[in-house]
Amino acid sequence: MEYGQEAAEVAVTGMLEPGAPTTEPPAPDTTPARVRPLVLTLRNTGDNPLVLTGLKVVVHEVFTVPSCASVAGGEVAPTLNYDFRFPVPSTGEWSATGPQNFAVEPRSVDALSVTIGPAASGAAVYAWRYSVYAVVKDGQEILWGGGVGTDGFEVSASDYEAYTRYGVPSGSSPAEIRACADNVVKTVRGYIDQPTGPAHAVQPELDNMIEAYEGLAAT
Repeated sequence: MEYGQEAAEVAVTGMLEPGAPTTEPPAPDTTPARVRPLVLTLRNTGDNPLVLTGLKVVVHEVFTVPSCASVAGGEVAPTLNYDFRFPVPSTGEWSATGPQNFAVEPRSVDALSVTIGPAASGAAVYAWRYSVYAVVKDGQEILWGGGVGTDGFEVSASDYEAYTRYGVPSGSSPAEIRACADNVVKTVRGYIDQPTGPAHAVQPELDNMIEAYEGLAAT
C-alpha cells in the first residue's frame, strides 16, 4: 500500500452554497482536479483466485489545517468526486464500504487505486488519518493497512507557505502564530506516528506541509 507517483484526475461536481449539505452535490463541473491516489497491491500466493468484493475505508481523525498567519477565506468550495468522500468538518470517526469486484489470478500480482478525500475542499487544507480494509467472500473484512493523507498533488513547501500567509492577516501576535504553526506540526506528526496495520502509507505532500509550518514556527 503506497501513494502513486502519477496524479489521478478527480471530477469536480460543482460549487456548494454556504451551509448546503454535502451529501447531495450540485451539477458536475467540467474541470477535473488532480489528486494523489492510494495504490493497493494484491499478491496472490495461493493456488486459487483471490476475489475482492469491496473496500472499506475508516477515517479516524480529520484535522483542518489552519493558515495561522492569515484568515482562511471562502465559504464556498468545490465538491470533489473521490472514491471515498468523508464529511467536513469532522463529526467523529467515519466509515464507508464501496463495491470493488477485483480478482487476482493464482500466483500473480495486481493492483488497484482509490482516492480518499473531504466532501468539500478548496477553501481549507485538511489532513486525515485512515485505515483500509479488504472485503472478501461472505463480507469478511481484512485490515490492509492505514495511513495519513492530505489534499492535492505535488503541493510544495512554498505552496504551503503561501497558504499560511496569503490573504487577510489574522491579527494574531507573532507568538500566537508560532504556537499555531507548532500545533500543526505536532498534530500532523502525531498522525504519522500512529501506524495502522501491516502497511502504513504517508502522503509525500505532508513532508512539505511540515517543512512549511516548522519554518513558520521558527519565525
